[in-house]
Amino acid sequence: MPEKILLSLYEFNLIVKEALSLTFPARFLIKAETASLTVDARGHCYMELIEKDDTGIKAQISARVWASTWKTVSREFKSATGQTLAKGMKILIEATLNFHERFGLSLIVQAIDPSYTLGEMAVAKRQIIERLTKEGLIDRNKAVPLPLVPLSIAVLSSKTAAGYEDFARHLRGNPFGYAFSITLFEVAVQGDRVEDSMLRALSLCHARVEDFDVVVITRGGGGASDLDCFNNYAVARAIALFPIAVISGIGHERDKTVIDETAHTTIKTPTAAAAFIVERVRQFEDMIDSNGQRLLQAAGTLCLEASGRLFILSKGVGVASSAALMRQRFILETCTKGINSSLKILEKHGERLNAALAAAGHLNPENILKRGFSITSVNGKTLRSVAGVSPGTRLTTHLYDGTIESEAIQTEVQHETGI
Repeated sequence: MPEKILLSLYEFNLIVKEALSLTFPARFLIKAETASLTVDARGHCYMELIEKDDTGIKAQISARVWASTWKTVSREFKSATGQTLAKGMKILIEATLNFHERFGLSLIVQAIDPSYTLGEMAVAKRQIIERLTKEGLIDRNKAVPLPLVPLSIAVLSSKTAAGYEDFARHLRGNPFGYAFSITLFEVAVQGDRVEDSMLRALSLCHARVEDFDVVVITRGGGGASDLDCFNNYAVARAIALFPIAVISGIGHERDKTVIDETAHTTIKTPTAAAAFIVERVRQFEDMIDSNGQRLLQAAGTLCLEASGRLFILSKGVGVASSAALMRQRFILETCTKGINSSLKILEKHGERLNAALAAAGHLNPENILKRGFSITSVNGKTLRSVAGVSPGTRLTTHLYDGTIESEAIQTEVQHETGI
């Protein structure tokens, strides 16, 4: 059995240090995520680097950037990405391995490649967009109707952000005098607090959604890396599912964030977003004015047409009335002539009737009796002939002023009557 070597801890660490120095090259590249980052008073930067998978952190190591190097590295990183190196970023470093007898293993960072960080951001962004598209959310908020008159506006922004101040000033100072109501829901617009604050603000806004016409997200500019906090799946999903239109005006012209992809409308700057809303209201006002003018013109045209038709109808009524009156006058005149003719005929017939009446009066038995004639009857029957009268027959003689009862003594026929 080989003899065991007894070493002190210091001696052991020296051996490890020597072995590492012989094994590893002078410099090497490592990709990792910054779990923490602090800069001390002397300008030295201390970082904790990690690597994660679905289960959590699977590797971790400390890293240092000496002040002389940090000054250059941090300046170049911000110049390239537009953002200060901070916690939660994926970076590619060039480093040397350092093993200290007391403080253990660490990395000494010599350089940081900003292009890697930008590339990782682009990959993550693309993956989020693909996921939202697969879930049918990428155009969900775009299908929500944009109000014709968006006067009540919920704004998600930092209270001190220049973009918010520009947005509010442009709305309130609009040249048309529109009275906009602006409600601010404060959020973080950079750093690792963006997701939590945005989700909380959207939740508060959702609870009062009936109070608002639209939601506007403003920031106020920044580089691609600065805006990476808006490439967030949870926030983008909440925007996609929001029940009213969300307008993104976070202050950039070239790069679209995931939030821009899911928002109803994307405007390049907060000021432009305010101008868009003002123009929306102005277009509605112009539409009302235009419709009013068209309505007046249409009403005028209808009145003219109706007046023309009424004039034509009145002329027609006058002509028709004159013709009808002429026809009725002709009929009346014809009837009058007929009546006059009938009256003359009636008059003639009246004269004839009077003559007949006069003649009939002469034949009236009473008048005949007055002239001395009499009427003889037997048993109530007028006696017209002596035939049938024999001596002894009782006779009744009717005179003008009375009757005489007599009895036949003798009858004598004067001539044959043929009766």
